[in-house]
Amino acid sequence: MVKEGTFREDLFYRLNVIHLILPPLRDRREDISLLANHFLQKFSSENQRDIIDIDPMAMSLLTAWSWPGNIRELSNVIERAVVMNSGPIIFSEDLPPQIRQPVCNAGEAKTAPVGERNLKEEIKRVEKRIIMEVLEQQEGNRTRTALMLGISRRALMYKLQEYGIDPADV
Repeated sequence: MVKEGTFREDLFYRLNVIHLILPPLRDRREDISLLANHFLQKFSSENQRDIIDIDPMAMSLLTAWSWPGNIRELSNVIERAVVMNSGPIIFSEDLPPQIRQPVCNAGEAKTAPVGERNLKEEIKRVEKRIIMEVLEQQEGNRTRTALMLGISRRALMYKLQEYGIDPADV
């Protein structure tokens, strides 16, 4: 831009003292929970709402989303959820459809006919997939995975054993 004459050279050198590299939000998934909770507090206060928490499933969806609009998109999603929500907790249903879609369509699971479905088996299948996805995002770190899922580390260890998931394989 300096060569093209569209940016002042002296200003360029003043600003060029320090180089800041800010990776996109999709590369900083461990920050999403902290940022989402910050925005939750901010917008709850600004809108005089008593929303105190984000459901673990909703947080998993937020963590899994690619955030093409980066932090501004996350801020807008949380603000919308706060304004539109009537309860004290933001659930996955309070999030925009494009954010809920990955869990619904992940793996392109086929829906069995009504008579062949077993709710408990379906819940376990979805729970196992979510645990595996978050575990992979957290590079096998069980403590961070439990935190992202909103469960204790002990509960996560039980689920890993129950589903036969080895974090070393992720």
